[in-house]
Amino acid sequence: MKREHESARALAIHEAGHLLVGWAQTVVSVSASVWSPKGFTFTEVGADADWTAAEEKTRSIAAQVAVAVAGGAAELAVAGEPGVSRLAEIPLDDILGATGGIDFQLAQEWLALQRHDPSQDSIELEIVDVFRLVAVDLSASRVTSALGALADLFLSRRAARPREEVSIRLDEPEVRDIVAGLTLRADYPLGRTTTPNITEVTTR
Repeated sequence: MKREHESARALAIHEAGHLLVGWAQTVVSVSASVWSPKGFTFTEVGADADWTAAEEKTRSIAAQVAVAVAGGAAELAVAGEPGVSRLAEIPLDDILGATGGIDFQLAQEWLALQRHDPSQDSIELEIVDVFRLVAVDLSASRVTSALGALADLFLSRRAARPREEVSIRLDEPEVRDIVAGLTLRADYPLGRTTTPNITEVTTR
């Protein structure tokens, strides 16, 4: 997930969201969030699922979607606006604004790989459902504190070496200390893209 942002702190929080949600998933893995010398960031995400098994493929896609939208969800959660109850009902346009076009498109592309042929409407509604769950999960006070700490660590490294590539890695003691004891959802459900998109045809 590659991202550019006008605010360095918002960018750091955004990437911390990708890293934290990816860390919690069971069928994908993340290793690091990276800040390039050119000013954009990305999080390294890998898949550990067996795609020959339909249920595991769906779980893997759901996890990839959750990680993709987690950056925008983290920004809203840390800002404390529009509040948990509002996050649970946030509309599509606001989700697109929060995630940014790159991450939103990535979520769409993952959902398009479902074992059926999902419609564009069902894909967008699925993104809405997953984003709402992720945003509410990230709104817990211990989680927002962890997001802030990860972002601060990222920013301090960027400030110390602004012309070099810097990263925060999950195998670092500092990062492990930040995420220790956190409980986040390990799997996200998909309910709109898991059934066939069938157009009824009548033959004579």
